[in-house]
Amino acid sequence: MREQRARVLAAQEAGRIGTFEAIIATGEFRCSDEMCRIFGLPEAAEYPASTFEKLIVPDDRSRSSNARTRGDGSASIFTEYRIRRANDGALRWLTRRGDYIRDEAGRIVTFTGTVHDITDRKLAELRQAGMIRLGDEVRDAGSVDGIVRSATRILGETLDLSRAGYARIDVAANVLVADVDWTAAGSPSGRGSHSLTGVAETIAELKRGLPLVVRDSAATEWLSLDLPDYAEYRIRAHVSIPFLAGGKLVGTLYAHSDVPRDWTVDEITFVRAVADRAYSAIARLESEERQRSLNAELSHRMKNTLSLVQAIATRTLRDVVDKTALDGFQDRIIALSKAHDVLLQQDWRSGRIRELVDAVLALHVEGMRLEASGPNILIGSRAVLSLSMLLHELATNAVKHGSLSSESGRVAINWKVDSASAHASLVLTWDETGGPPAVQPVKLGLGSRLIKAGLAGTGGSLVRYDSTGFKAEFRATLA
Repeated sequence: MREQRARVLAAQEAGRIGTFEAIIATGEFRCSDEMCRIFGLPEAAEYPASTFEKLIVPDDRSRSSNARTRGDGSASIFTEYRIRRANDGALRWLTRRGDYIRDEAGRIVTFTGTVHDITDRKLAELRQAGMIRLGDEVRDAGSVDGIVRSATRILGETLDLSRAGYARIDVAANVLVADVDWTAAGSPSGRGSHSLTGVAETIAELKRGLPLVVRDSAATEWLSLDLPDYAEYRIRAHVSIPFLAGGKLVGTLYAHSDVPRDWTVDEITFVRAVADRAYSAIARLESEERQRSLNAELSHRMKNTLSLVQAIATRTLRDVVDKTALDGFQDRIIALSKAHDVLLQQDWRSGRIRELVDAVLALHVEGMRLEASGPNILIGSRAVLSLSMLLHELATNAVKHGSLSSESGRVAINWKVDSASAHASLVLTWDETGGPPAVQPVKLGLGSRLIKAGLAGTGGSLVRYDSTGFKAEFRATLA
């Protein structure tokens, strides 16, 4: 019997499974040694039920049992809840499975069962869920503060921290700035600007570029000079992941605990994973901001160049009596400028067709006289420039000779993707109504050549000069 009991106790300890027997009449819990260890209590054969109940996290107490629910049999047979261990305050996840023992009269005598510590499995699930949430949130974040807010909240809630945050570090200016942090109830915030002098030993370690893991700052000898700052913000244990740019320390993501803590490998790995995801997102935002600044500068220089071209043309042709050619040239320069504005919105790689149509035609057509419809697809930079010139020529001709030369004239421009053929194509139609009959020009000028060149300079244009107005269809493969 002693050998059998030893085997049972060893199995309970290995599986972190405790056993209990709640005596309904006395309110006492007879408990195994492992049950006591799970709750962080000294080993004892019996404890009042309240000893265990008060260790359950308040938000979870409704899931557990109490004297009334055990007595009337309404306590759940199986449940899951969290506790704060008595000896160290650590948060633990437990499952409890029980059963009722009744006397011959059917009255409940005891509620007996097992308690299983599932913290490791539960925390693994929470860490995995946290990383999924973080990925979703930082992908949509539009600012560094938004990224930090998501990362620190997920870090703090998942690891049960007292504080989590991100600090920008300027070693040359000797300053550390924390704009955003997450804090547990009752923990002071670390937001604000702080001198690096008070944490010089910590900064020296972070400059090495390796994760800094401290179990107990008060017992860490090399941190002695930094302890006053640690004590001010109640930091007893922490993990800090440095952020280096160009080999220089520029920031750190930190996880703080206000009690000593033996950080597990999984916890440290989780902090590093959150930091890596956050740092990648921050770098992406900063890169996009630099690209926007560069694009704005390129746009400014391009417009200055186009303005210079216009000025040169004006000066060169100032003595020409017929200004028609000069006016046409300047109008085409303006159309190109509008195309560049559209390309700027997509980093010069492509442009949205609707924005291009609206920008170019607004120079010639009032909104009420224009009908434009079609999917707002992206087209490449070459097609944007080509289409801007094509639309300019079509609109110019409509104003001079076509429907827009009449007060009742209108223009309908429509486009669609035709997937019926072997190669999907973009099809754009131009339809003028309400103006004079269309007449084919005798002489082909630059405008006629641009119209003939089509959407992307590859042809694919069909034009008709009808009595009801000018009609055209342009087709080019999406490729």
